[in-house]
Amino acid sequence: MIKVDDEVISDKTIAYEMLLNGYEVDEEMSLRKGQMYTMTVIANNSIGFVHHYIIDHWVAGTNSQGEPYNREQIFSADGKLLWDSYNE
Repeated sequence: MIKVDDEVISDKTIAYEMLLNGYEVDEEMSLRKGQMYTMTVIANNSIGFVHHYIIDHWVAGTNSQGEPYNREQIFSADGKLLWDSYNE
């Protein structure tokens, strides 16, 4: 899923097999200074938890591009936040 600020721009389902071989995102979008771009991988596990991995982010017009930003959140099947690596 790709968001700009809090608006979902792209939400695609990608088969697990495609991820194993590598998956490339080749999209361009215009952002205004200060807008935040985030790319999140969402995966469901076998016991019903939903894992959100923020794998990329940057803020237009700043030097934050390319800085590591690995954040994981785990939700229950009904959407309740169970764990957030940001709070560790």
